Amino acid sequence: MELDVPVEIITIIVGISWIPWIFRFTWSSIIDYFGSHTRKTFVLVGGLFGAFCFFALYFIDPVEHLLIFAILQMAGHVGITFLMSASSAWAIDICSENERGKASGALKAGEAISFGLTAVVFSQIALNFGYRIIFPITAVGIFLFLILPLITNEVKIKRKREKISSKVIAELRKKTTQLIAILGPIISISGGITIIAAPIFASEFLKLNVAQIGIVSAIGLLIGIPSSYIGGYLADKKGRKQTMYIAIIPNTILFLSLIFFEDILILLPYFIIIFLGHFVTASLLAMYMDATNKKIAATQFSLFVSIANIGYCGGSAITGILIKNIGFNGLFIILALTNIISLLYLRYMKLESKP
Repeated sequence: MELDVPVEIITIIVGISWIPWIFRFTWSSIIDYFGSHTRKTFVLVGGLFGAFCFFALYFIDPVEHLLIFAILQMAGHVGITFLMSASSAWAIDICSENERGKASGALKAGEAISFGLTAVVFSQIALNFGYRIIFPITAVGIFLFLILPLITNEVKIKRKREKISSKVIAELRKKTTQLIAILGPIISISGGITIIAAPIFASEFLKLNVAQIGIVSAIGLLIGIPSSYIGGYLADKKGRKQTMYIAIIPNTILFLSLIFFEDILILLPYFIIIFLGHFVTASLLAMYMDATNKKIAATQFSLFVSIANIGYCGGSAITGILIKNIGFNGLFIILALTNIISLLYLRYMKLESKP
Protein backbone atom coordinates (compact mmCIF):
# COMPACT_ATOMS: atom_id res chain seq x y z
CA MET A 1 0.00 0.00 0.00
CA GLU A 2 1.54 3.29 -1.08
CA LEU A 3 0.85 6.42 0.93
CA ASP A 4 0.04 9.57 -1.02
CA VAL A 5 2.40 11.81 0.94
CA PRO A 6 4.61 14.29 -0.96
CA VAL A 7 8.34 13.61 -0.70
CA GLU A 8 8.97 17.00 0.93
CA ILE A 9 6.53 16.09 3.72
CA ILE A 10 8.23 12.71 4.16
CA THR A 11 11.60 14.41 4.57
CA ILE A 12 10.10 16.73 7.20
CA ILE A 13 8.78 13.72 9.14
CA VAL A 14 12.20 12.05 8.94
CA GLY A 15 13.82 15.28 10.10
CA ILE A 16 11.43 15.52 13.05
CA SER A 17 12.26 11.94 14.05
CA TRP A 18 15.92 13.01 14.35
CA ILE A 19 15.11 15.66 16.97
CA PRO A 20 15.06 13.21 19.93
CA TRP A 21 18.49 11.90 18.97
CA ILE A 22 19.97 15.40 19.20
CA PHE A 23 18.21 16.47 22.42
CA ARG A 24 18.12 13.11 24.20
CA PHE A 25 20.26 14.47 27.08
CA THR A 26 17.35 16.65 28.26
CA TRP A 27 15.00 13.84 29.27
CA SER A 28 17.93 11.53 30.10
CA SER A 29 18.52 13.78 33.11
CA ILE A 30 15.35 12.26 34.60
CA ILE A 31 17.25 8.97 34.96
CA ASP A 32 19.95 10.63 37.05
CA TYR A 33 17.64 12.93 39.00
CA PHE A 34 15.59 9.98 40.21
CA GLY A 35 18.72 7.93 40.87
CA SER A 36 17.11 6.00 43.71
CA HIS A 37 15.35 3.93 41.06
CA THR A 38 17.27 1.26 39.18
CA ARG A 39 18.52 1.73 35.62
CA LYS A 40 16.39 -1.26 34.65
CA THR A 41 13.26 0.65 35.65
CA PHE A 42 14.03 3.41 33.17
CA VAL A 43 14.99 0.92 30.43
CA LEU A 44 11.55 -0.65 30.80
CA VAL A 45 9.73 2.70 30.99
CA GLY A 46 11.44 4.00 27.85
CA GLY A 47 10.84 0.76 25.97
CA LEU A 48 7.17 0.51 26.91
CA PHE A 49 6.51 4.15 26.03
CA GLY A 50 8.28 3.79 22.66
CA ALA A 51 6.42 0.55 21.88
CA PHE A 52 3.05 2.16 22.72
CA CYS A 53 3.75 5.13 20.42
CA PHE A 54 4.82 2.97 17.48
CA PHE A 55 1.83 0.66 17.94
CA ALA A 56 -0.50 3.69 17.94
CA LEU A 57 0.98 4.89 14.63
CA TYR A 58 -0.78 2.00 12.89
CA PHE A 59 -4.14 3.68 13.56
CA ILE A 60 -3.11 7.15 12.35
CA ASP A 61 -3.50 8.05 8.68
CA PRO A 62 -0.49 10.25 7.82
CA VAL A 63 -2.37 11.80 4.91
CA GLU A 64 -5.31 13.02 6.98
CA HIS A 65 -3.53 13.56 10.33
CA LEU A 66 0.05 14.37 9.37
CA LEU A 67 0.84 16.51 12.43
CA ILE A 68 -0.42 13.86 14.88
CA PHE A 69 1.52 11.21 12.97
CA ALA A 70 4.76 13.22 13.12
CA ILE A 71 4.38 14.04 16.82
CA LEU A 72 3.60 10.43 17.72
CA GLN A 73 6.58 9.19 15.71
CA MET A 74 8.85 11.69 17.48
CA ALA A 75 7.46 10.55 20.84
CA GLY A 76 8.29 6.96 19.91
CA HIS A 77 11.89 7.97 19.26
CA VAL A 78 11.96 9.78 22.62
CA GLY A 79 11.07 6.46 24.25
CA ILE A 80 13.81 4.63 22.36
CA THR A 81 16.46 7.23 23.22
CA PHE A 82 15.33 7.10 26.87
CA LEU A 83 15.79 3.32 26.79
CA MET A 84 19.25 3.67 25.23
CA SER A 85 20.36 6.33 27.73
CA ALA A 86 19.32 4.14 30.64
CA SER A 87 21.09 1.13 29.08
CA SER A 88 24.30 3.15 28.61
CA ALA A 89 24.14 4.44 32.21
CA TRP A 90 23.66 0.85 33.40
CA ALA A 91 26.76 -0.23 31.46
CA ILE A 92 28.80 2.67 32.88
CA ASP A 93 27.73 1.67 36.42
CA ILE A 94 28.92 -1.91 36.16
CA CYS A 95 31.87 -1.81 33.73
CA SER A 96 35.47 -1.11 34.64
CA GLU A 97 37.64 0.96 32.28
CA ASN A 98 39.09 -2.12 30.56
CA GLU A 99 35.57 -3.44 29.85
CA ARG A 100 33.93 -0.31 28.45
CA GLY A 101 35.14 -0.88 24.89
CA LYS A 102 33.51 -4.30 24.80
CA ALA A 103 30.36 -2.85 26.37
CA SER A 104 30.26 -0.11 23.73
CA GLY A 105 30.82 -2.68 21.00
CA ALA A 106 27.97 -4.79 22.34
CA LEU A 107 25.62 -1.78 22.37
CA LYS A 108 26.49 -0.91 18.78
CA ALA A 109 26.26 -4.54 17.69
CA GLY A 110 22.76 -4.67 19.17
CA GLU A 111 21.81 -1.64 17.09
CA ALA A 112 23.33 -3.25 13.99
CA ILE A 113 21.36 -6.45 14.58
CA SER A 114 18.06 -4.60 14.98
CA PHE A 115 18.57 -2.19 12.08
CA GLY A 116 20.13 -4.81 9.80
CA LEU A 117 17.44 -7.42 10.28
CA THR A 118 14.62 -4.89 10.07
CA ALA A 119 16.07 -3.50 6.83
CA VAL A 120 15.80 -6.97 5.27
CA VAL A 121 12.62 -8.29 6.90
CA PHE A 122 10.61 -5.06 7.10
CA SER A 123 11.16 -4.20 3.44
CA GLN A 124 9.65 -7.53 2.39
CA ILE A 125 6.77 -7.22 4.85
CA ALA A 126 6.03 -3.70 3.66
CA LEU A 127 5.99 -4.76 0.00
CA ASN A 128 3.54 -7.58 0.71
CA PHE A 129 1.31 -6.20 3.48
CA GLY A 130 1.70 -2.42 3.31
CA TYR A 131 3.86 -0.01 5.23
CA ARG A 132 1.54 0.59 8.19
CA ILE A 133 1.93 -2.98 9.47
CA ILE A 134 5.57 -2.14 10.23
CA PHE A 135 4.55 -0.01 13.23
CA PRO A 136 2.92 -2.75 15.37
CA ILE A 137 5.70 -5.14 14.35
CA THR A 138 8.22 -2.57 15.60
CA ALA A 139 6.31 -2.37 18.87
CA VAL A 140 6.44 -6.16 19.25
CA GLY A 141 10.17 -6.08 18.52
CA ILE A 142 10.69 -3.56 21.34
CA PHE A 143 8.69 -5.76 23.71
CA LEU A 144 10.87 -8.75 22.83
CA PHE A 145 14.01 -6.68 23.45
CA LEU A 146 12.73 -5.79 26.92
CA ILE A 147 12.72 -9.47 27.92
CA LEU A 148 16.52 -9.38 28.39
CA PRO A 149 16.68 -6.50 30.90
CA LEU A 150 13.52 -7.81 32.56
CA ILE A 151 15.18 -11.13 33.44
CA THR A 152 18.55 -9.56 34.30
CA ASN A 153 19.28 -8.93 37.95
CA GLU A 154 20.60 -5.44 38.72
CA VAL A 155 22.54 -4.67 41.87
CA LYS A 156 20.83 -1.63 43.36
CA ILE A 157 23.21 1.26 43.97
CA LYS A 158 22.32 3.81 46.64
CA ARG A 159 22.21 7.24 45.02
CA LYS A 160 21.12 10.59 46.33
CA ARG A 161 19.11 13.05 44.25
CA GLU A 162 21.66 14.98 42.20
CA LYS A 163 21.71 18.62 41.12
CA ILE A 164 22.07 17.72 37.46
CA SER A 165 22.68 21.13 35.89
CA SER A 166 25.47 22.14 38.29
CA LYS A 167 27.27 18.82 37.89
CA VAL A 168 26.97 18.94 34.09
CA ILE A 169 28.44 22.46 34.06
CA ALA A 170 31.28 21.32 36.34
CA GLU A 171 32.06 18.41 33.98
CA LEU A 172 31.94 20.65 30.90
CA ARG A 173 34.59 22.87 32.45
CA LYS A 174 37.06 19.97 32.41
CA LYS A 175 39.51 20.01 29.52
CA THR A 176 39.18 16.27 28.87
CA THR A 177 35.39 16.57 28.64
CA GLN A 178 35.69 19.47 26.21
CA LEU A 179 38.21 17.66 24.00
CA ILE A 180 36.10 14.50 23.77
CA ALA A 181 32.90 16.49 23.15
CA ILE A 182 34.55 18.29 20.20
CA LEU A 183 35.89 15.01 18.79
CA GLY A 184 32.38 13.53 18.46
CA PRO A 185 30.99 15.75 15.67
CA ILE A 186 34.35 15.78 13.86
CA ILE A 187 34.30 11.99 13.73
CA SER A 188 30.58 11.79 12.92
CA ILE A 189 30.45 14.11 9.90
CA SER A 190 31.78 11.45 7.52
CA GLY A 191 29.18 8.95 8.78
CA GLY A 192 26.38 11.42 8.13
CA ILE A 193 27.63 12.07 4.61
CA THR A 194 28.12 8.38 3.83
CA ILE A 195 24.65 7.29 5.00
CA ILE A 196 23.00 9.72 2.56
CA ALA A 197 25.49 9.51 -0.31
CA ALA A 198 25.65 5.70 -0.51
CA PRO A 199 22.08 5.02 -1.76
CA ILE A 200 22.23 8.04 -4.11
CA PHE A 201 25.50 6.78 -5.58
CA ALA A 202 24.14 3.24 -5.87
CA SER A 203 21.13 4.52 -7.79
CA GLU A 204 22.73 7.14 -10.03
CA PHE A 205 26.18 5.66 -10.64
CA LEU A 206 25.75 1.89 -10.22
CA LYS A 207 22.16 1.91 -11.56
CA LEU A 208 20.93 -0.43 -8.82
CA ASN A 209 17.20 -0.77 -8.27
CA VAL A 210 15.44 -0.23 -4.95
CA ALA A 211 15.58 -3.90 -3.96
CA GLN A 212 19.30 -4.13 -4.73
CA ILE A 213 20.03 -0.94 -2.79
CA GLY A 214 18.11 -2.42 0.13
CA ILE A 215 20.29 -5.53 0.04
CA VAL A 216 23.50 -3.46 -0.06
CA SER A 217 22.26 -1.33 2.85
CA ALA A 218 21.33 -4.40 4.87
CA ILE A 219 24.76 -5.98 4.28
CA GLY A 220 26.37 -2.74 5.44
CA LEU A 221 24.29 -2.79 8.62
CA LEU A 222 24.94 -6.47 9.32
CA ILE A 223 28.68 -5.92 8.90
CA GLY A 224 28.38 -3.77 11.99
CA ILE A 225 27.68 -6.81 14.18
CA PRO A 226 31.15 -8.47 14.12
CA SER A 227 33.02 -5.20 13.54
CA SER A 228 31.46 -3.55 16.63
CA TYR A 229 32.55 -6.45 18.82
CA ILE A 230 36.05 -6.47 17.31
CA GLY A 231 36.34 -2.68 17.59
CA GLY A 232 35.23 -2.79 21.23
CA TYR A 233 37.75 -5.52 22.03
CA LEU A 234 40.56 -3.54 20.39
CA ALA A 235 39.52 -0.38 22.23
CA ASP A 236 40.11 -2.18 25.52
CA LYS A 237 43.22 -4.05 24.35
CA LYS A 238 45.04 -1.40 22.31
CA GLY A 239 43.48 1.79 23.68
CA ARG A 240 40.82 4.16 22.36
CA LYS A 241 43.02 6.42 20.24
CA GLN A 242 45.15 3.58 18.86
CA THR A 243 42.05 1.71 17.68
CA MET A 244 40.84 4.85 15.94
CA TYR A 245 44.18 5.15 14.15
CA ILE A 246 43.89 1.51 13.04
CA ALA A 247 40.57 2.33 11.36
CA ILE A 248 40.85 5.95 10.21
CA ILE A 249 44.22 5.72 8.42
CA PRO A 250 43.21 2.91 6.01
CA ASN A 251 39.73 4.41 5.59
CA THR A 252 41.30 7.68 4.43
CA ILE A 253 43.13 5.77 1.69
CA LEU A 254 40.01 3.79 0.83
CA PHE A 255 37.89 6.94 0.43
CA LEU A 256 40.43 8.29 -2.07
CA SER A 257 40.51 4.93 -3.89
CA LEU A 258 36.77 5.19 -4.60
CA ILE A 259 37.61 7.76 -7.29
CA PHE A 260 39.21 5.06 -9.45
CA PHE A 261 36.34 2.57 -9.46
CA GLU A 262 33.82 2.54 -12.29
CA ASP A 263 31.75 -0.57 -11.59
CA ILE A 264 30.14 -2.72 -8.92
CA LEU A 265 33.58 -3.56 -7.47
CA ILE A 266 33.41 -0.25 -5.63
CA LEU A 267 31.27 -2.08 -3.06
CA LEU A 268 34.37 -3.94 -1.82
CA PRO A 269 36.20 -0.86 -0.44
CA TYR A 270 32.81 0.52 0.67
CA PHE A 271 32.12 -2.51 2.88
CA ILE A 272 35.66 -2.33 4.30
CA ILE A 273 35.07 1.34 5.13
CA ILE A 274 31.84 0.38 6.92
CA PHE A 275 33.63 -2.43 8.80
CA LEU A 276 36.44 -0.18 10.04
CA GLY A 277 34.04 2.65 10.80
CA HIS A 278 32.52 0.61 13.62
CA PHE A 279 35.97 0.41 15.24
CA VAL A 280 35.88 4.19 15.51
CA THR A 281 32.34 4.26 16.90
CA ALA A 282 33.06 1.65 19.58
CA SER A 283 36.22 3.51 20.61
CA LEU A 284 34.42 6.86 20.70
CA LEU A 285 31.63 5.47 22.89
CA ALA A 286 34.24 3.93 25.20
CA MET A 287 35.87 7.39 25.46
CA TYR A 288 32.49 8.81 26.40
CA MET A 289 32.10 6.21 29.13
CA ASP A 290 35.62 6.92 30.44
CA ALA A 291 34.93 10.66 30.71
CA THR A 292 31.44 10.34 32.19
CA ASN A 293 30.75 11.09 35.84
CA LYS A 294 28.84 8.06 37.16
CA LYS A 295 26.61 10.32 39.29
CA ILE A 296 25.16 11.83 36.09
CA ALA A 297 25.92 8.92 33.77
CA ALA A 298 22.73 9.05 31.70
CA THR A 299 22.82 12.83 31.24
CA GLN A 300 26.50 13.28 30.46
CA PHE A 301 26.82 10.25 28.18
CA SER A 302 23.70 11.33 26.30
CA LEU A 303 25.07 14.85 26.01
CA PHE A 304 28.22 13.48 24.38
CA VAL A 305 26.12 11.45 21.93
CA SER A 306 23.82 14.40 21.23
CA ILE A 307 26.77 16.63 20.35
CA ALA A 308 28.14 13.92 18.05
CA ASN A 309 24.72 13.63 16.38
CA ILE A 310 24.92 17.33 15.48
CA GLY A 311 27.92 16.49 13.30
CA TYR A 312 26.15 13.43 11.89
CA CYS A 313 23.00 15.39 11.02
CA GLY A 314 25.06 18.27 9.65
CA GLY A 315 26.95 15.90 7.37
CA SER A 316 23.67 14.40 6.18
CA ALA A 317 22.18 17.84 5.53
CA ILE A 318 25.01 19.07 3.29
CA THR A 319 25.46 15.85 1.30
CA GLY A 320 23.00 16.76 -1.45
CA ILE A 321 24.59 20.20 -1.88
CA LEU A 322 28.07 18.67 -2.09
CA ILE A 323 27.02 16.08 -4.68
CA LYS A 324 25.36 18.75 -6.80
CA ASN A 325 28.33 21.13 -6.72
CA ILE A 326 31.44 18.90 -6.68
CA GLY A 327 30.14 15.49 -7.75
CA PHE A 328 30.88 12.12 -6.19
CA ASN A 329 34.65 12.27 -6.77
CA GLY A 330 34.78 15.59 -4.97
CA LEU A 331 32.67 14.08 -2.20
CA PHE A 332 35.15 11.20 -1.78
CA ILE A 333 37.95 13.74 -1.39
CA ILE A 334 35.90 15.62 1.24
CA LEU A 335 35.40 12.37 3.14
CA ALA A 336 39.15 11.68 3.07
CA LEU A 337 39.83 15.24 4.29
CA THR A 338 37.41 14.85 7.22
CA ASN A 339 39.35 11.73 8.21
CA ILE A 340 42.64 13.63 8.02
CA ILE A 341 41.18 16.35 10.26
CA SER A 342 40.11 13.64 12.72
CA LEU A 343 43.62 12.17 12.70
CA LEU A 344 45.22 15.55 13.34
CA TYR A 345 42.80 16.24 16.19
CA LEU A 346 43.49 12.83 17.75
CA ARG A 347 47.23 13.39 17.40
CA TYR A 348 47.17 16.53 19.52
CA MET A 349 44.38 15.49 21.93
CA LYS A 350 45.77 14.63 25.33
CA LEU A 351 43.45 12.60 27.55
CA GLU A 352 43.69 11.54 31.15
CA SER A 353 42.51 8.06 32.06
CA LYS A 354 39.47 8.06 34.33
CA PRO A 355 38.32 4.93 36.15
